[in-house]
Amino acid sequence: EEVAILDPTGQLTLVDAASGRTRWQSQLGAEPQLDRVIVARGPERYVVIANRSPIVTVQQQVHPIKYGVECPVVSGTIYGLDRDTGRKQWGGVPVERQTVDPAEPLTLPVLFFSSRRFESVPGANSFDNYYSYLALDQRTGKILDEHRAKPEGLFAWNPDVEWDKKQLTYRIGRATLRLKFTDGPE
Repeated sequence: EEVAILDPTGQLTLVDAASGRTRWQSQLGAEPQLDRVIVARGPERYVVIANRSPIVTVQQQVHPIKYGVECPVVSGTIYGLDRDTGRKQWGGVPVERQTVDPAEPLTLPVLFFSSRRFESVPGANSFDNYYSYLALDQRTGKILDEHRAKPEGLFAWNPDVEWDKKQLTYRIGRATLRLKFTDGPE
């Protein structure tokens, strides 16, 4: 077991919980309004989210798409760090007002963020209701796809992994997002 400590200057320290010894330190970007750090350990890397409190008002509300699942709202910066050394593999990827399912396995090559948003319509007494998602390649930190849709086009999502085809498919309501992974451009 380990404990990760991130200070507002961006210094991340990973400590062995049993011995109290520092395993490694890594310098990430400063986050002066750091609210909490989310750290997920995968087979090859740690995914670290330096999260600040999202600005959520009556005019802008953010909810998880997956009902009944505790999904934290992410408004911050995401990093991928080597599991053994803490060396930054990629980082500085900003994500605003999305949610992430902490149960999504880090063995998948993609981190999938999604949210249901309500925003007031200027000059009207109503709200615009839409869903959004962001797919991030956790090997490189590159954003693979971002989308925003009205409620009829995007509901709960479920990943389907086909390792033999190097393919990941998200079924999102009536839509399908299929990601095929290669060692180079096709």
